[in-house]
Amino acid sequence: MKKFLFFFFLVLPSPGQILGAFTSFSNEETATTWGFVDFGDLESAYSVFWTFPGSEDAEIYTTFETSLNPANGQPEVFEVSLFADQLSSDAAFVGDYDAAGIDTVRCDVYVEDLDSFDELEVYFLSGNTFYYSEIFELDRSGWAQIETNFSRDGWYFYDNEEATFFPVEMTPAILGNVREIGVNFYPSGPEAAGKIVALDNFSLLPNLTPPTLTIEIDTGPPTLEFTGITGMQYTLESNDSLRPNDWFKLAEPFEVTGLSQTPAPAGQRGFFRISAQPFFVEIP
Repeated sequence: MKKFLFFFFLVLPSPGQILGAFTSFSNEETATTWGFVDFGDLESAYSVFWTFPGSEDAEIYTTFETSLNPANGQPEVFEVSLFADQLSSDAAFVGDYDAAGIDTVRCDVYVEDLDSFDELEVYFLSGNTFYYSEIFELDRSGWAQIETNFSRDGWYFYDNEEATFFPVEMTPAILGNVREIGVNFYPSGPEAAGKIVALDNFSLLPNLTPPTLTIEIDTGPPTLEFTGITGMQYTLESNDSLRPNDWFKLAEPFEVTGLSQTPAPAGQRGFFRISAQPFFVEIP
């Protein structure tokens, strides 16, 4: 079923994207609001397929297909994209990433046959410009998890006149108008025809860099300090031996945005750390 024209849709008002948005594509009706594009037919996008044959879990997928190269009329297998836009998952995965604090994209990807596969990348459309992550090269067929972020990893745009990719810094203006996001899968040759590529457990998360924990000692008891961000849950832990299994919680996990100051337990000697876990908001 055709989904919509790929390059020529109107810019709708930015919807309320969700920090921590996560989908396992468990609901077919919602999952198939995501789209795919075969780069042999760039004028159109189509609804993805749901749960490939033999799969033990739900996911979205498509296959590499043979298309005629318009330049020479010869059959060729082109790359494909699996993506979300304003029509997908109630627009939970597009919008103003900067305002929401979205910094990380994490998902599971599937390649049926690594021998006929080359590489993949995360991409997104902001305004009228596409931006591309660093390339991911897989080491086996089947499922793998990939992760990229906007604040630390390299991102690029393609200059058509120069026919070259150029690095670009992610600015609030770029991240404030994300209209489409997905993964590009690149085959290595015609033998990829008919092979499956798939996407699962797609999530938009905050900056996952662990915060720096400091100990302030003035006239009173020592104070454990760190700066938290929205979308994360933090746990203060202590260990008097540094053995991996000897860490224990000083308190229950908590949320904090900005400076957190917690008095160290009276008489507690040893090592301290802060562990962090993102919140996930399940999108059906």
